Amino acid sequence: NLHLHQVNFLRNRARRCKICLQTLPIGFTKRLENSTFYSNKEQKFYWHLKLIFPQSHAKFTEQRVPDDKPLCDILKTYIDSQECDPVKQQRLKIYTISPQSDIQILMKVENRPHNSIRYQELDANKSLLDNLKGKVVIEYPTLHVVLRKFTTDMVILGQNVDKGICCIF
Repeated sequence: NLHLHQVNFLRNRARRCKICLQTLPIGFTKRLENSTFYSNKEQKFYWHLKLIFPQSHAKFTEQRVPDDKPLCDILKTYIDSQECDPVKQQRLKIYTISPQSDIQILMKVENRPHNSIRYQELDANKSLLDNLKGKVVIEYPTLHVVLRKFTTDMVILGQNVDKGICCIF
């Protein structure tokens, strides 16, 4: 579990990367789970990452994901039939048989009222870091991997809407 000075260090580093990293009080599960750290030597984050595949009712946790890794590479071990382990492949069958163009990666917009949940679409070809820029992350990123035909119940922000969401440090 991170000490206060480590938490402040992480938040400051994130701010330099234009990421608004917010932390929860000690005792919260998300805080206890979080294994994110920043490598001074490499000048990059290694993120704790949660991946949710709602159409398969599956959740996975990745640790030490380098911030320069493209999202499509992170997903390969889950949905690429060549690189996916058989257990995951069976579990995520609906994803592995879907064309790549049908797969969408979303992240919930934080700090909104519960009755107006919104998601932002991420770019699979960009790195984790580039995708997190300008966004609020509470403890660690949670990515929702969805199939386009099922996103009808998820409100996705337009490219120019709600750009003013930031946080008070």
